[in-house]
Amino acid sequence: MSKVIKSLCCVLLLVLSSCGKGTSGTIVLSTKEGVSEIKKIVEDQFGLDKDAYSLTISNKSLNSIEVEQVTVMLAEKGKSSMWFYSTLMNKLFKPESGVKETDNTKAVKLKDFNVDNILANYNKAIVLIEKETKEFNNYRLEGSYSMIVDQETGKINESFNLFADKISTKENSFYGKRIEDSNVFKFSFKTDENGTLVATEGLNVFEK
Repeated sequence: MSKVIKSLCCVLLLVLSSCGKGTSGTIVLSTKEGVSEIKKIVEDQFGLDKDAYSLTISNKSLNSIEVEQVTVMLAEKGKSSMWFYSTLMNKLFKPESGVKETDNTKAVKLKDFNVDNILANYNKAIVLIEKETKEFNNYRLEGSYSMIVDQETGKINESFNLFADKISTKENSFYGKRIEDSNVFKFSFKTDENGTLVATEGLNVFEK
């Protein structure tokens, strides 16, 4: 399910990026103002009582902190529908779906997707990194933030990547994944079955 969502989001972002810019201000997920804007979009544009499988907030690119799109996979009348709101065009798109839902049966109300977790988990991720190393600064949430209903447990799993600059450029680090030849390193996180934030990449020095 998550691979399908990511693929669809990438296609839609490419299409929308050629349509010009909207008039709304910049939304940055790692700020209180950004989270408030996302909450407003979800409530006003989608409706909190709709049944959904996922909520994904996508930035302009993999190395951007500016939100470009909010995508929701809805469960409607036995079918899956993907609605998305473009911050570039200030518009909600509701493509019709003729695909019957066969492999996903668990959905929750959109109001159960706690958008406040975004900022909370961003701050928790920084704490997790700095407990292990003081080599980094300038943390930012780039790419996208995903909330997806686990079809086995019915709970919402959240995942995102955090990027940071290495303070010293003189040596490599045991932590994080270096982005090409830059001084930028990536750390990946998700919530476990108990809703606790854990690192999936970048903090285990023994991982390949």
